[in-house]
Amino acid sequence: MKHSLLTLAACAFVSALSAQTTITENDMAPVMTMLRIAKDTLPDTSLVHPGNIGANQTYNLAGLANNSVDTMNFSLPSFTPYGNLYPNCNRVIIQSPSASPTYAFCTQNSTGLYMNGGVADPGTGSPVNLTNTPAETNITFPSSLGTTFSNNFTSHAKFFYGQDPGIGFVLDSVEIISHIVKTSVIDGWGSVTTPAGTFNCARQTVLRTNVDSIYGYAMFPLFGWAFLISQTDSNRVYSYWANGIGYPVAQLTDAHEFGIITSGEYFLSTAIAGIQEHSNASLISVYPNPASDNINFNSKANSVSIIEIYDVNGQLISSQALMNANTSINVSAFSNGIYFYSAIDVNGNTIDRGKFSVAH
Repeated sequence: MKHSLLTLAACAFVSALSAQTTITENDMAPVMTMLRIAKDTLPDTSLVHPGNIGANQTYNLAGLANNSVDTMNFSLPSFTPYGNLYPNCNRVIIQSPSASPTYAFCTQNSTGLYMNGGVADPGTGSPVNLTNTPAETNITFPSSLGTTFSNNFTSHAKFFYGQDPGIGFVLDSVEIISHIVKTSVIDGWGSVTTPAGTFNCARQTVLRTNVDSIYGYAMFPLFGWAFLISQTDSNRVYSYWANGIGYPVAQLTDAHEFGIITSGEYFLSTAIAGIQEHSNASLISVYPNPASDNINFNSKANSVSIIEIYDVNGQLISSQALMNANTSINVSAFSNGIYFYSAIDVNGNTIDRGKFSVAH
């Protein structure tokens, strides 16, 4: 009897281990995916709390409200206006809460998802480029209960400001240097319920501490660059990752690590996104689609000079000069899947984009 009980206990233990959620690169959103994310700007903390650490937890976030909806498009850096700033990245996440999207340029591989920098308009009317040195680690692969990492990096941005931030004179430019210490642990797994449904999940808890140094440039009274202020802040973020979604199905933020959830969000739905094609997409016709051995590019514009082909990882795999209006490219050695093309004019400008698939 004792032997039977030990056997049953061992089986239950193995079963529990196998049931936990593990996040890998395959769980990240592929290129051309659009996610809709609901935002709760002031969660009811009597209904919403992060839950406990450990195995086989039940996380109830059904009390999150939907105050607004953002879209997150996963695309290729070369298909954005700022891809040339991050030539070594193979992903860009475009978040669009308004008419002014933010671009997060990332490197995704079998070891993790890393953010190299981003471009956004902080309200000045001019895009600001923020770079991370080294890259910020978002999550490592594989991630399961007990997975940890530490990430120390510096974020840097310098941009035209042209306003008085309340100090009595106009700052022409601002420079922000942030030294960031980030620690992460997968401290729980189980199921999480949001207003959109119930998902098996792994919970990631991230503590992030920033020391920000801000410098300003003014002709009067500074007559050059001057140190303005240094400030330290920290926040804790709870992310609930599920297989096959591509982004946390829910996130809770304690903005100043006071032990109070100050904002939340949750995954609403997935859609196939466009690839930010140019409005004159009819310049190029592509056939057959899908292709097996050869694919033909028929140009309706004499200005098209080169066709560049990229794989889903953003790698340039073919660059073919257009010698005439009809050009055929051999794709027999391409793997089955989706590919993207850019049409480049004689001046090096991208004038058309699109996609095609290969099926042998």
